[in-house]
Amino acid sequence: RGTTAGKEMTRSAKIFLGACLTSFALWFLAGAGISMLKNFFFWHEVARLSAHSSADTLRAQLEKIRPTAKPGAIPPNIAAQAAFSLLITPEGEERVLFAKNQNRQLPIASLTKLMTALVSLESYGPKKQILVSAQAIAQEGDQGRLLVGQTLSVEEILYPLLLESSNDAAAALAEHMGQEQFIGRMNNRANTLRLTRTSFVNPNGLDPEDPEILPNLSSAGDLAELAVFVKQNYPEVFNILVLPEFGPYVNTNEFVRSNGWHTKVLGGKTGQTDLAQGCLILLLQSPKNKGYVVNVILGAGNRFREMQELVDWTHDGYIW
Repeated sequence: RGTTAGKEMTRSAKIFLGACLTSFALWFLAGAGISMLKNFFFWHEVARLSAHSSADTLRAQLEKIRPTAKPGAIPPNIAAQAAFSLLITPEGEERVLFAKNQNRQLPIASLTKLMTALVSLESYGPKKQILVSAQAIAQEGDQGRLLVGQTLSVEEILYPLLLESSNDAAAALAEHMGQEQFIGRMNNRANTLRLTRTSFVNPNGLDPEDPEILPNLSSAGDLAELAVFVKQNYPEVFNILVLPEFGPYVNTNEFVRSNGWHTKVLGGKTGQTDLAQGCLILLLQSPKNKGYVVNVILGAGNRFREMQELVDWTHDGYIW
């Protein structure tokens, strides 16, 4: 009987010790952060593959599961209200590289004009002629150098709309259909694309004069999905957005002229109002040609500096 009791004591001690070790392991992983956990699963997958694969096959399979966070890599301290970085692989798969408040609904300023361009191309087509009215010219700002009575095709008016973020161009495109109907189509398109945190009250992104009216709103996650859809279905939009300049129009996105990265900039869109602060979407080819990365910054004091930090992280904080 004494021996049986001793065995029971030993068994209880083992259970207690095992519970302590398990609790410690979970505490350690939580304290070390998600990147360590990801790294654990990455090397676990490496071990599994290496046991059943040749060297060449293993190399190819490892390329598929990358990128993975580097051990000990410290995520950037992004001061913007929201930031999001999304990898789109050549197979069309999506992988989140960084996320801060990606679902928070925030004012988006002229990032609105991505939807304005999309609705214009879907509703009118690129060759439709657009008359520029005095009311369109009366919009805040004089970007785009448009003239009252001027007639331009949708394709032509996209250049001032996207490069110089012309509010006049946005108003002219909306007026051709009727502004209320055009805004209705913008909101309907957001619904069909399942951009559930996105809503529009105007085609240009200006803060409403009435403080009781909410501005155009979206989230970093929604905007990334919108950018992916536009790039895949209307590549001419990003063919414009990647240009440093075109004729008299100069791109407001300084990254298309100079950047310190080894990958190619594929275009982007800027935005800035009092309510929205600095906003920026930037698409870049990923390291090692693993697709492209959509980066979004919302509510930034310095949108270009914040974007620089975000992109540096996606390049340097991962094993590609």
